Amino acid sequence: MIRALILSLALSGCAYTGSKPAIVACQAFDTWTTVRGLEVGATEANPVLGDSQASVIRMKVLVTSIFLLLHHYWKGDERERDIAFSIANGITCAAGVHNLRVIRKQKDS
Repeated sequence: MIRALILSLALSGCAYTGSKPAIVACQAFDTWTTVRGLEVGATEANPVLGDSQASVIRMKVLVTSIFLLLHHYWKGDERERDIAFSIANGITCAAGVHNLRVIRKQKDS
């Protein structure tokens, strides 16, 4: 299922993957998988996010808000904006996929 999601995002092009809905979706996916990982005993590798569910959610809401503001007030070429946010969203979604692997390993051990 994850591969299908990644493939569909790749085929849809930068105009969508760099959009505001994609920012929210990728951040929500990463947040959900991070919180789920904490629930099953994983530890957060990013010290900025912290190790509690509340701190992770707080920081991810802040990051999402900043990304949305940056997207909205972007000065310059929209194509460059879409590419920049496509890369950022790709990294964020990749973190969520990594979290799913960590969750699976935690459950198997």
